[in-house]
Amino acid sequence: MENELIQLHALIDWLHTKQNSQTDLILQLSTALHALQQQALAPPTEGPHFSLPERWNGETGSPDGLLATLDMQFECQPGRFPTARSRVAHLTSLLSGRAAEWAAALYNSKSPACNDYAAFLNSRTQSTIVTWCCFGHEIWDHWNDQQHFLM
Repeated sequence: MENELIQLHALIDWLHTKQNSQTDLILQLSTALHALQQQALAPPTEGPHFSLPERWNGETGSPDGLLATLDMQFECQPGRFPTARSRVAHLTSLLSGRAAEWAAALYNSKSPACNDYAAFLNSRTQSTIVTWCCFGHEIWDHWNDQQHFLM
């Protein structure tokens, strides 16, 4: 009987140790869950706020400011423009006049350039003549040099 009592005490000690271990684990999990819930409730940080640049018509001025602003937006807010197609769409939304017509022609012809930002900037498909007319030699050269933009 005394031997059984010793075994019961050993079992009780083991169960007590096991319970303490599980209690510690539950506290750790609870703390981790609380931290994750706080992160989920926190508003996402979007980086700096950018004003939209003026729309560019492809005829007057230069797209330098527009392209520089877009480059900064894509770099600072990658979550807003995660794909090359979303970057092309954003750029297209800031075009007007002949520049918008050129972009629409690429989109309507289902050009693969609409899925590749660098290819969109450097598009030399069947619309090369239209592009040349819309953008002019000087601006076309500028767009051609923009291969460092996000791909």
